[in-house]
Amino acid sequence: MRSIRQIRKVASPYSPSSRRWLNVIYIDVNAVEDFHLSEEAQAWWKLPTTQQTLQQARDADWVDYSTVTALKMTALRMAWKGFAQRDDEQMAAFRQFVAEQGDSLFWQAAFDALHAQQVKEDEMRWGWPAWPEMYQNVDSPEVRQFCEEHRDDVDFYLWLQWLAYSQFAACWEISQGYEMPIGLYRDLAVGVAEGGAETWCDRELYCLKASVGAPPDILGRWGRTGDCRQWTRILSPRVPMNRLSSCCVPICKTAAHYELTM
Repeated sequence: MRSIRQIRKVASPYSPSSRRWLNVIYIDVNAVEDFHLSEEAQAWWKLPTTQQTLQQARDADWVDYSTVTALKMTALRMAWKGFAQRDDEQMAAFRQFVAEQGDSLFWQAAFDALHAQQVKEDEMRWGWPAWPEMYQNVDSPEVRQFCEEHRDDVDFYLWLQWLAYSQFAACWEISQGYEMPIGLYRDLAVGVAEGGAETWCDRELYCLKASVGAPPDILGRWGRTGDCRQWTRILSPRVPMNRLSSCCVPICKTAAHYELTM
């Protein structure tokens, strides 16, 4: 369920872009009211080419994540146009969610918006290390300018996280109705992707070249190697208290986020 790199054949739940935020590909578009209210979206949905692409994805032996993502993002972009015009309880709930989740959510959305633009220009720009240098630092003037000039795109990705969070919370409510005390069991990746949102926002907290592995087993004939760009700098005896605090905060927030949405 984690937010992963949207790069074909590279995306992996073991190396998510973020361990805190959700993978928006799991959004149930059919449950989004603004998708049904959008005349543009409904016209697109009924096109023979759209239905043909959808059927091809459904008929595939393996999940065609690229096609599924393209279909869902097209539909959600159209739905967002309608939602963005709202002035009602749903918009108020969305804005409250954004305010409560703070910088962590904002920079995840900013990363997603910037990443979408970069991949559109060059599909080999798999993450921030492959972006133009001016965008590699989250605090750069160019990143701030991008967020201002592409505010609608950033808001769109904020909205997607709200949708994903809301739908996931609804699943948890259903599980409670079936007397499932644990609710939904979620995995927490050991580390994160080198070029993902977490390392982009707090690069100094991570050991970007570290990785861990596991010996061969029934699930991995050749063994497994996973990204371990973890908060490992916390282990250094020379870390001052203010940096120690900054290391602990993301750990606590991630753990709390998992607890709140289980």
